[in-house]
Amino acid sequence: MPATTSTAFANNNVRHVCVRILAVFFRATRSWSCLVSVLTAFANREQGGSGKTFLLFQTACDAAIANREREVLVVAFSLCSDTRALLLGGLSRPQDGRLAATIGAQNTVDHIGEEKRADCLVRDLHAYCQPGTGQERTGLFGFGSVASALFGTRKRGAPRLDEYAVQPHHVNPRVPENLYLIAGAGKQSWPAGASLVWANSGEEWKACAKALREALDNLDGEWHVFVDTDHLAASPLTKLALGAVDDVVIPLSLDEGDFQRMFEDATSNALFSDVMIPMAADGSLRAKVRSLVFSKVVGRFNSASEHGGMLLPFTPANIDAQQMQALATSVREAVLELPELEKTFGDGIASSKTNHEDFCRRFCTACKAFPAVACNLTKINGAPLCTLDHTDGTLEGCTAETRPKAETLQALKEEVSFIRSKILGRGADE
Repeated sequence: MPATTSTAFANNNVRHVCVRILAVFFRATRSWSCLVSVLTAFANREQGGSGKTFLLFQTACDAAIANREREVLVVAFSLCSDTRALLLGGLSRPQDGRLAATIGAQNTVDHIGEEKRADCLVRDLHAYCQPGTGQERTGLFGFGSVASALFGTRKRGAPRLDEYAVQPHHVNPRVPENLYLIAGAGKQSWPAGASLVWANSGEEWKACAKALREALDNLDGEWHVFVDTDHLAASPLTKLALGAVDDVVIPLSLDEGDFQRMFEDATSNALFSDVMIPMAADGSLRAKVRSLVFSKVVGRFNSASEHGGMLLPFTPANIDAQQMQALATSVREAVLELPELEKTFGDGIASSKTNHEDFCRRFCTACKAFPAVACNLTKINGAPLCTLDHTDGTLEGCTAETRPKAETLQALKEEVSFIRSKILGRGADE
């Protein structure tokens, strides 16, 4: 690993802004998406299972490659911080220590200063919301930067997200150059403490959400922004995201228990009943459900298919197709029975809730269970599927029997692109 990596982060940020500072930025089409796990603290912390982090990693990288003229920003508000580990080098560990930090986690600590982490962003959002915050802030990248000397001071506004973002490409060349990351650093970023926004049961997050939205509105250029939320649905960090972004993507396993926990949870972490419905009632919910993505579905064929209106990039096994239809029916019937739930869904819910096929076509899709070898390769090496090919050096450790076939990799890439288009819209790569 080059010793100058952290310097490269800072130098590239200055170069990026200086080159584009005079351009005309931000068309009317903006996309801010939030991927939320439906699992509770118990299920997600102990078992995982929804595929939230893996889906975000693949979708964000695919979006960056699909349109290299548009920037992609990933904000890691997850206490587990797996997203930043994938983007910053993967989940492999040094050969000399099984208990050592993963490569991605270690790169976070080694190459990203505390002032550029997600926890610093949250602190600054909170500070900005306090009375009397009219301080002058120098330049575009904070105090004493090169940009400060060029552009002087300005009245302090909401924190600028580009001040906290780094380019994972500098430590993980697999990640596209136009993808940026605001990373958390696990326990170092999110310690316990009642006075801290992310550990407080109060409502400080509401003002922070408005400040974050202002920061999103102030981004220069065309961006897709993804937020990896906390594993606790009722966490202030999750609510902060839901109060700021436009869309929610909910990965769902086919487990009936996972579905039930969206509505009833002993720890008060039910995504709908405990979080989104109360937020919609008090006017703090901005994000609405855009997609329910059934994850880890067993596939029969790689060809696209349609089941009960649900458009899929593959053909699922019959039993999994039946279970997806059953769960989609349960969600739609819940929307019909609970007017307050309808308010958590995005455009199209009023016209589609009375028709099963219309509802599935508008809100549902699925992601196939990826072959174990391909899945492990992409996670261990921090290599998004959209960058892999059959002759890739990443696959050198595979035997002839375990190496994914070229057609398998191509099918997986197409499926990720399909999900990305579903989440961001068909025009996302134009």
